[in-house]
Formats: sequence, C-alpha cells, structure tokens
Amino acid sequence: MAVEALALHIEGMRLDGEDVPAPSTLDAIMAVRENRDGVAVLVDGPPAKSLRVNITMPEDVLRQIDRRAEAQGTTRSGFLLRAAQRELEST
Repeated sequence: MAVEALALHIEGMRLDGEDVPAPSTLDAIMAVRENRDGVAVLVDGPPAKSLRVNITMPEDVLRQIDRRAEAQGTTRSGFLLRAAQRELEST
C-alpha cells in the first residue's frame, strides 16, 4: 500500500510540473529532530517509465547478443538492460 501511495503522490507531482526530489538516506531522515521518535519505513519507488529506443550495431554483435539472451532465458532488451546496468554500476 505504501508503494501505491508513493506512486500516486509522485504522479501528482509530475502532473503539477513539480520536480520529484531524489530519495533521502535513512541517516538524513533520522538526523531531523522531529523524526527521531518515529519509525522509518523504506519504500521502493515506482518503477521508472520504460521507453522504446532505436540503436545501431553490427549484425554479428546483435546475433551474439540474441544467442546469449536466449541461452539465459531472457529477451534482447532484458540482456541489454542488465549489461548497461552493470556498466553503469562499475564506474
């Protein structure tokens, strides 16, 4: 229920043209005096909107990606997403 409430609030902010702030850390929340007697509950935000993209790459590389994705039981998009996430996390 908390995830749905957060998603509704964020959607309302977007519709109102407001910027959605970055998530706060637990330490930052508990550093506020009024929050010290409270109980913090961590809630994952709603998933980001997926967008369709068009990319160009050599045909042989695309075939390798498709073979590897099939062997892993995933889609081309899923494979590329995970590869991109790993690259982004390594920097």
